[in-house]
Amino acid sequence: NFGNTPLLEALKYGHDRVASFLLENGASLNIDDAGSFLCHAVARGNSDFIRRLVSYGVDPNAKDYDYRTPLHVAAAQGQNLLVKILLGAGADVLLKD
Repeated sequence: NFGNTPLLEALKYGHDRVASFLLENGASLNIDDAGSFLCHAVARGNSDFIRRLVSYGVDPNAKDYDYRTPLHVAAAQGQNLLVKILLGAGADVLLKD
């Protein structure tokens, strides 16, 4: 029991056509603890996965248990591409942890 939905699995493995079909048929991307999930994904540096997540509605300003946002993690790790992706998705540069 990992708690992943079919939509999340499709996004995780880059199956955008499957993800689109699932969305058209009522799927939603509700992720438990979205902040921690997104921060971990940023820490792993998977830019394609991050891009897909935010394009399908994951909040780029969601906070983890330490109140960090994905932008905090990307900035702390010097991940320029992820910073650009998150800013393009509406990440707030003024949020504090």
